[in-house]
Amino acid sequence: MSIAAGVSIIIYCFTFLLYYRELLPFGQRDHWRIGAALLLLIGAYFAADLTALSWLHLPALLLAMAAGVYLSTDMSFTQAFYGAGVCTLSLYCFRGIVTSIAAWVVQDTRPQFAVDSQSYYSLTVLSLVIALAFFYILHETILPDQELLIFLREPSSVKNVIAYELAAIPSLLLLNQGRHYHPDARWFAGITLAGCGFILFMLIFSIYHSIKEARLLRYQLSNQFMEEQLSVQLRYYNSYHKSTENFRKLKHDYLSVMRTLKVMIEGEQKEEALSLIHDTDESLQEFRAVQKEYSDNTTLNAVLQDLEFNCTKHKIRLCCEVAVPRFTKLTTLEELRILTNVTNNAVEACKKVPEDQRFIKVMSRNINGWAVIDVTNAFDGTVLVEHGRLKSRKIQRENHGLGLTIVQEIVESKGGILMTHFDVAQNTFKTRVLIPRCL
Repeated sequence: MSIAAGVSIIIYCFTFLLYYRELLPFGQRDHWRIGAALLLLIGAYFAADLTALSWLHLPALLLAMAAGVYLSTDMSFTQAFYGAGVCTLSLYCFRGIVTSIAAWVVQDTRPQFAVDSQSYYSLTVLSLVIALAFFYILHETILPDQELLIFLREPSSVKNVIAYELAAIPSLLLLNQGRHYHPDARWFAGITLAGCGFILFMLIFSIYHSIKEARLLRYQLSNQFMEEQLSVQLRYYNSYHKSTENFRKLKHDYLSVMRTLKVMIEGEQKEEALSLIHDTDESLQEFRAVQKEYSDNTTLNAVLQDLEFNCTKHKIRLCCEVAVPRFTKLTTLEELRILTNVTNNAVEACKKVPEDQRFIKVMSRNINGWAVIDVTNAFDGTVLVEHGRLKSRKIQRENHGLGLTIVQEIVESKGGILMTHFDVAQNTFKTRVLIPRCL
């Protein structure tokens, strides 16, 4: 029966591992990774089982599960440790709850039930079936995949749950070991049922609360984004207002300039006429510089004009060759979010290099079935990569580093691709967005 209980525990952990792999799949479908993770779980469990230290099972399973999730999914180690904690703690909680209820039922006929190995192993199998059914219900109700993904992408929220998991481990170990030192059925049923139930409840509550907190943070960031876009639009409209005022002045002066030129030419005052033409041309150039048109698309034009404003402010050379992405499923707001996040990241990267090396090049074009947006910028050659993902280098990382994540979510929802490439030797960073066109 011991082997059956061990196999059921391995199956339980492996079910969680497959779920995490489906939730955040690894970039490349390497089946050896899932096989290695399974072998790691089997080895850790039975290695701990060979020792006389029964308390070793929980930490051994926890670490093996964390390593297996990290190896076979696209999770960071922090996310993997959280996932392993949910799996391991729920395993012990449900086994404690089911076993304590059974001990309460048979306390009059079998007072030593709490330390009876065969009964304990049998109830282990039953408790894991109940646990899987319980988590399936949670998945279908309060913990759907989309909510968990939002939560997992907020490092501060994940760390809060991990802190609770670490605090709960000693309590579970004490409850699990206590049955050997105080095998009274009443004590075991009462204390273990209350303790395991409370730990499980608080685990689910902490995850649910953290999901709500992560969603609230997303809303706050979304509001901040909308405020930033409003400031972009205000600058854009102010620029248009200034352009309109200049045009009115130019229109007002046009007739008098033409009459003056006519008199000068008729009076053969060529030098004065040329001087007036030269001054008028300079005024026209200044007028054109006030409102530079990058595109006939209002959204693209507003973003690029704001980018020009920031580049001028931070002394960054800007080059733009743009064509409006056409026939895509992107909404105007989604176009705005993609362009703004990518260009803002480029400006932030340029600010870290000397002024004479700062540049940003924006190119967009429609090629066959794809709308392509390329943004190339200078950077200082330093990148932070964790588990194949770029990490923010800003001090308050819990509030930053979402730019490319937001872009990736939008792009992938439309069936597109987000690619990044950096050249440390040339100190250049390139972001490419590919969106399929509906032709």
